[in-house]
Amino acid sequence: MLKKKKCGQDSWLLHHCITMLIELTKRVSHKVWRQIVKRERRRRIRQKTAQELHLKHQEEQAALMQDPSYREELERLWIMEEETWRLEEEEAHRRKEEWQLRDAALHSKFLNEKCKREFQEEQKKKQEVLCAVFFQYHVIFHSSDISLVLASLFLCVFLAY
Repeated sequence: MLKKKKCGQDSWLLHHCITMLIELTKRVSHKVWRQIVKRERRRRIRQKTAQELHLKHQEEQAALMQDPSYREELERLWIMEEETWRLEEEEAHRRKEEWQLRDAALHSKFLNEKCKREFQEEQKKKQEVLCAVFFQYHVIFHSSDISLVLASLFLCVFLAY
């Protein structure tokens, strides 16, 4: 690889072109030349063989496509593959729907349990409030001071609602 000189772009390009010309005009040794020729000959043989195989394959394919039984078999296989694909799609759709239903059922069960717990907690709080109210009523009716009775009665009514 050539190093770029500081004297400018044009002189570097000229230097590079001259160097490439010198390298191209150098004579290769006979041994290297024989290796290159051998490599090129092998490459041409591989290309020719590949081309012949490709042509042979195309001819065989064309001959098979001319055969009606082969075309019928291809069509039958294609229909079977489409049917299999359709069944797999239906099965996947069914599994997805089942999963969604199961998920919805679990979600509704969870919500029902949550609602029941909340309802029971509310009932428990109301029960406690009612017990407190009944206790206040008991205190009120056994007290002799009327202002205490009215304040307690107001407090009980306020707590009940």
